[in-house]
Amino acid sequence: MKNKLTRRDYLLNRIYEELKQANTTRHYAELLIDNQVLNSKLFNIVIAMLSSSGAILYFIETYYAFAATISVAIGTVLNQFFPVFF
Repeated sequence: MKNKLTRRDYLLNRIYEELKQANTTRHYAELLIDNQVLNSKLFNIVIAMLSSSGAILYFIETYYAFAATISVAIGTVLNQFFPVFF
């Protein structure tokens, strides 16, 4: 004897599958957002450290301040053009 699904069972199964897919999508979207927030915080910390080190090392050698400024500028421009990586 074959087990035939009724129309009601078929619709309930489809609703269940859609809810399962929506829950999975929501979960992974939250993980992606959390990852992007963490990357943004780390990027800002690195930029702050580079800026501070450039200002402090300016008194030793102006080359260090110039290198830090260029690094900050390049990092900021890359962050604007490729925000998904930072």
